[in-house]
Amino acid sequence: MAEHTHTTKYPKLFNGNAWWAAIWGFAEATFFFFIPDIFISYRAMYSFRSALKACGFALLGALVGGTVMYAIASHNPAGALSFVDHVPTVTEETIHTVKHEYSVHGLMAVIYGPLRTAPYKIYAVLAPVFAIGYLPFIVISIIARLARFVVIATVTSGISGALKSKVSFRGRLAILAACWLTMYTAYFATHWI
Repeated sequence: MAEHTHTTKYPKLFNGNAWWAAIWGFAEATFFFFIPDIFISYRAMYSFRSALKACGFALLGALVGGTVMYAIASHNPAGALSFVDHVPTVTEETIHTVKHEYSVHGLMAVIYGPLRTAPYKIYAVLAPVFAIGYLPFIVISIIARLARFVVIATVTSGISGALKSKVSFRGRLAILAACWLTMYTAYFATHWI
Protein backbone atom coordinates (compact mmCIF):
# COMPACT_ATOMS: atom_id res chain seq x y z
CA MET A 1 0.00 0.00 0.00
CA ALA A 2 1.37 3.43 -0.92
CA GLU A 3 2.34 5.74 1.90
CA HIS A 4 0.08 8.76 2.31
CA THR A 5 1.84 12.02 1.59
CA HIS A 6 0.54 15.49 2.29
CA THR A 7 0.44 17.39 -1.00
CA THR A 8 -2.14 20.12 -0.38
CA LYS A 9 -0.84 23.58 -1.26
CA TYR A 10 -1.86 26.41 1.02
CA PRO A 11 -1.62 30.16 0.46
CA LYS A 12 1.60 31.40 2.07
CA LEU A 13 -0.20 32.88 5.07
CA PHE A 14 -1.81 29.52 5.92
CA ASN A 15 0.99 27.24 4.79
CA GLY A 16 0.90 24.00 6.78
CA ASN A 17 -2.05 25.17 8.87
CA ALA A 18 0.34 27.09 11.12
CA TRP A 19 -2.24 29.73 11.94
CA TRP A 20 -4.61 27.04 13.21
CA ALA A 21 -1.94 26.22 15.77
CA ALA A 22 -1.83 29.89 16.82
CA ILE A 23 -5.61 30.07 17.12
CA TRP A 24 -5.63 26.84 19.14
CA GLY A 25 -2.81 28.09 21.37
CA PHE A 26 -4.72 31.31 22.05
CA ALA A 27 -8.00 29.50 22.67
CA GLU A 28 -6.45 27.03 25.12
CA ALA A 29 -4.72 29.86 27.00
CA THR A 30 -8.05 31.62 27.49
CA PHE A 31 -11.21 29.49 27.34
CA PHE A 32 -10.70 26.21 25.46
CA PHE A 33 -9.82 23.00 27.28
CA PHE A 34 -8.27 20.86 24.52
CA ILE A 35 -4.51 21.47 24.39
CA PRO A 36 -2.73 22.51 21.17
CA ASP A 37 -0.51 19.47 21.60
CA ILE A 38 -3.23 17.54 19.77
CA PHE A 39 -2.75 19.64 16.64
CA ILE A 40 1.04 19.62 17.03
CA SER A 41 1.10 15.82 17.26
CA TYR A 42 -1.16 15.61 14.21
CA ARG A 43 1.26 17.83 12.24
CA ALA A 44 4.15 15.64 13.46
CA MET A 45 2.53 12.73 11.65
CA TYR A 46 3.21 14.57 8.38
CA SER A 47 6.65 15.94 9.18
CA PHE A 48 8.78 17.01 12.09
CA ARG A 49 9.41 20.36 10.39
CA SER A 50 5.67 20.97 10.08
CA ALA A 51 5.25 20.09 13.76
CA LEU A 52 8.02 22.52 14.79
CA LYS A 53 6.33 25.26 12.81
CA ALA A 54 3.07 24.43 14.59
CA CYS A 55 4.98 24.59 17.92
CA GLY A 56 6.12 28.12 17.15
CA PHE A 57 2.67 29.29 16.13
CA ALA A 58 0.97 27.55 19.08
CA LEU A 59 3.48 29.30 21.35
CA LEU A 60 2.66 32.64 19.73
CA GLY A 61 -1.06 32.08 20.28
CA ALA A 62 -0.51 30.92 23.85
CA LEU A 63 1.58 34.00 24.65
CA VAL A 64 -1.07 36.32 23.25
CA GLY A 65 -3.74 34.45 25.22
CA GLY A 66 -1.60 34.47 28.35
CA THR A 67 -1.07 38.20 27.93
CA VAL A 68 -4.81 38.79 27.65
CA MET A 69 -5.52 36.72 30.76
CA TYR A 70 -2.66 38.39 32.68
CA ALA A 71 -3.93 41.86 31.70
CA ILE A 72 -7.51 41.08 32.73
CA ALA A 73 -6.32 39.63 36.04
CA SER A 74 -4.16 42.71 36.67
CA HIS A 75 -7.30 44.86 36.60
CA ASN A 76 -9.90 42.41 37.90
CA PRO A 77 -8.32 39.38 39.61
CA ALA A 78 -11.58 38.02 41.02
CA GLY A 79 -13.37 38.33 37.68
CA ALA A 80 -10.51 36.67 35.78
CA LEU A 81 -10.36 33.81 38.26
CA SER A 82 -14.14 33.39 38.13
CA PHE A 83 -13.97 33.22 34.31
CA VAL A 84 -11.28 30.53 34.43
CA ASP A 85 -13.18 28.65 37.14
CA HIS A 86 -16.09 28.29 34.70
CA VAL A 87 -13.97 26.60 32.03
CA PRO A 88 -14.85 22.90 31.87
CA THR A 89 -12.16 20.73 33.48
CA VAL A 90 -10.90 23.56 35.71
CA THR A 91 -11.57 22.54 39.30
CA GLU A 92 -11.24 24.32 42.62
CA GLU A 93 -8.62 21.73 43.51
CA THR A 94 -6.54 22.63 40.45
CA ILE A 95 -6.80 26.35 41.23
CA HIS A 96 -5.76 25.65 44.83
CA THR A 97 -2.80 23.58 43.60
CA VAL A 98 -1.60 26.40 41.33
CA LYS A 99 -1.95 28.92 44.19
CA HIS A 100 0.12 26.61 46.39
CA GLU A 101 2.78 26.20 43.68
CA TYR A 102 3.05 29.97 43.27
CA SER A 103 3.34 30.48 47.03
CA VAL A 104 6.07 27.84 47.33
CA HIS A 105 7.95 28.14 44.01
CA GLY A 106 7.10 31.65 42.78
CA LEU A 107 7.70 32.17 39.08
CA MET A 108 9.04 28.63 38.62
CA ALA A 109 5.51 27.31 39.27
CA VAL A 110 4.74 27.98 35.59
CA ILE A 111 7.30 25.30 34.66
CA TYR A 112 5.41 22.71 36.75
CA GLY A 113 2.06 23.28 35.02
CA PRO A 114 2.65 20.97 32.07
CA LEU A 115 3.91 18.28 34.44
CA ARG A 116 0.76 18.45 36.55
CA THR A 117 -1.80 18.97 33.75
CA ALA A 118 -2.78 22.31 35.27
CA PRO A 119 -4.10 24.65 32.56
CA TYR A 120 -1.85 27.54 31.58
CA LYS A 121 -4.76 29.97 31.88
CA ILE A 122 -4.79 29.45 35.67
CA TYR A 123 -1.10 30.42 35.91
CA ALA A 124 -1.79 33.47 33.73
CA VAL A 125 -4.62 34.83 35.91
CA LEU A 126 -2.86 34.09 39.19
CA ALA A 127 0.53 35.56 38.21
CA PRO A 128 -0.47 39.18 38.98
CA VAL A 129 -2.08 38.05 42.25
CA PHE A 130 1.29 36.64 43.33
CA ALA A 131 3.12 39.79 42.16
CA ILE A 132 4.80 38.01 39.23
CA GLY A 133 5.81 40.72 36.76
CA TYR A 134 4.58 40.52 33.18
CA LEU A 135 8.00 40.18 31.53
CA PRO A 136 9.23 37.37 33.82
CA PHE A 137 5.88 35.62 33.36
CA ILE A 138 6.16 35.76 29.57
CA VAL A 139 9.80 34.60 29.57
CA ILE A 140 9.02 31.59 31.77
CA SER A 141 5.91 30.92 29.67
CA ILE A 142 8.06 30.70 26.54
CA ILE A 143 10.30 28.13 28.21
CA ALA A 144 7.46 26.07 29.73
CA ARG A 145 5.14 26.06 26.73
CA LEU A 146 7.76 25.59 24.03
CA ALA A 147 9.48 22.77 25.90
CA ARG A 148 6.23 20.81 26.16
CA PHE A 149 5.25 21.49 22.55
CA VAL A 150 8.65 20.39 21.22
CA VAL A 151 8.63 17.23 23.35
CA ILE A 152 5.20 16.31 21.95
CA ALA A 153 6.38 16.97 18.38
CA THR A 154 9.60 14.99 18.87
CA VAL A 155 7.98 11.98 20.55
CA THR A 156 5.11 11.81 18.06
CA SER A 157 7.39 12.18 15.05
CA GLY A 158 9.79 9.57 16.43
CA ILE A 159 7.09 7.00 17.16
CA SER A 160 5.41 7.60 13.82
CA GLY A 161 8.75 7.19 12.06
CA ALA A 162 9.49 3.99 13.95
CA LEU A 163 6.10 2.54 12.98
CA LYS A 164 6.21 3.74 9.37
CA SER A 165 7.40 0.46 7.87
CA LYS A 166 4.90 -1.62 9.88
CA VAL A 167 1.77 0.52 10.11
CA SER A 168 0.04 2.53 7.39
CA PHE A 169 -0.34 6.29 7.73
CA ARG A 170 -4.04 5.89 8.54
CA GLY A 171 -3.17 3.25 11.09
CA ARG A 172 -0.68 5.59 12.75
CA LEU A 173 -3.30 8.37 12.78
CA ALA A 174 -5.75 5.95 14.39
CA ILE A 175 -3.16 5.11 17.07
CA LEU A 176 -2.58 8.83 17.70
CA ALA A 177 -6.33 9.48 17.94
CA ALA A 178 -6.73 6.52 20.33
CA CYS A 179 -3.93 7.87 22.53
CA TRP A 180 -5.54 11.33 22.78
CA LEU A 181 -8.99 9.83 23.30
CA THR A 182 -7.68 7.62 26.12
CA MET A 183 -5.81 10.52 27.74
CA TYR A 184 -8.81 12.85 27.61
CA THR A 185 -11.21 10.15 28.81
CA ALA A 186 -9.04 9.66 31.89
CA TYR A 187 -8.60 13.42 32.33
CA PHE A 188 -12.34 14.16 32.01
CA ALA A 189 -13.14 11.38 34.45
CA THR A 190 -11.23 13.26 37.16
CA HIS A 191 -11.59 16.91 36.06
CA TRP A 192 -14.97 17.39 34.43
CA ILE A 193 -17.47 19.51 36.29
